[in-house]
Amino acid sequence: MKRMVLTGGLWCFLAAAALAAQPAAEIPRYVAVELSLDGAVRDAGVTGPDEVVGRRNTATGENHAIVLRGDREIDLHPAAASSSWAIAGDADLQVGAAAIGAHSHAMVWRAAADSVVDLHDFLPAMYTDSVATAFDDAGNVTGVAIASDGTAHDFLWRPMQGAARIVSRTASRASGGGAGGGGGAGTSVADKVGITRALWFPSVLAPPTGELLVQATSSRPDAVLTLSDTTTGQLIATLPNLGGGRYGGTVIFRFNPVTSVTVTSNLGGSKSRSVILGVQ
Repeated sequence: MKRMVLTGGLWCFLAAAALAAQPAAEIPRYVAVELSLDGAVRDAGVTGPDEVVGRRNTATGENHAIVLRGDREIDLHPAAASSSWAIAGDADLQVGAAAIGAHSHAMVWRAAADSVVDLHDFLPAMYTDSVATAFDDAGNVTGVAIASDGTAHDFLWRPMQGAARIVSRTASRASGGGAGGGGGAGTSVADKVGITRALWFPSVLAPPTGELLVQATSSRPDAVLTLSDTTTGQLIATLPNLGGGRYGGTVIFRFNPVTSVTVTSNLGGSKSRSVILGVQ
């Protein structure tokens, strides 16, 4: 995966914002579904080739979200925003954030500035900031919202027809576990897991936030790999399956750095690796 040189000022959005009204006509509506209350999963969607999106510093010093379509660069900047950035996307759909007043608002575009939808509109009032970080082929958008108490919550914005509504779910926590008795059934060989990259890109403007980039491999192309903090054991994300035994490659937004990560396969393999500082 190529990282855009356009990355950099996103996290200043989280120190800048306040909502502006959306145009009334023909605005897509979304259901905002809270995925968890512990801020564990950051990128749950499938992103497009993110080398086609990013931000451009204008002649007036503003940061504008952009998308490249062929040899044409399209400015996606919302009229009400002081700064904007597209984080993930392809030529048709882009997601990111914009600074509205003193706060960051999650945004989704369809390759035009006037197509923008402020996803923050579909969140409960307790959330002050948000950022969209990934999407899938169905147009579902995932990201993070910041509550007024400073806690991070993962959200899925799902397109819908008609009026918007908000669904909030507390992630259930298994209290015991177990499964059944006995057994000594046949043996199976665990897959071999490797970590090829584990990089941390700290935010200069809003520490300790930053971006975590992890790429991993498995000897089994059908494995499901999950990423966790080696020190705390906290789940960070399920790594996207890129095919051919390759996993990861998407940038994961986090509010705190990690020093070591562990990739665990559902087929039994695992691997840990120290996280090193990346270069923007």
